[in-house]
Amino acid sequence: MIINTILQLFVSVPGKRKKSGQVDVAMLYNAQPTESEMELFDEVQIVLTEASDVLSDLKHYLGADQYIRAAINNPSAEQNALTWEALMPRIRTLRQFYFFSQKI
Repeated sequence: MIINTILQLFVSVPGKRKKSGQVDVAMLYNAQPTESEMELFDEVQIVLTEASDVLSDLKHYLGADQYIRAAINNPSAEQNALTWEALMPRIRTLRQFYFFSQKI
């Protein structure tokens, strides 16, 4: 997974280890990826670009509790149809969240 590769980069950085096992790392904010890092860099860029859309969707996500309760309390073909109509976009959104989490 991408995150494991990224974490390994930090673990293998030479530096002074603290008692807690942390490593002092100097951050280079304007660093450019080397040729050997380009594949990983490109993968991370794609995930980060998608992350802003996913985070926006997550902030605006609305559950379907009221639709599910209505279907349970008033079972009918009409209520079931309304509930499925409300649930399907939410299910697609949750699926998108799940697949994005797998990329991370």
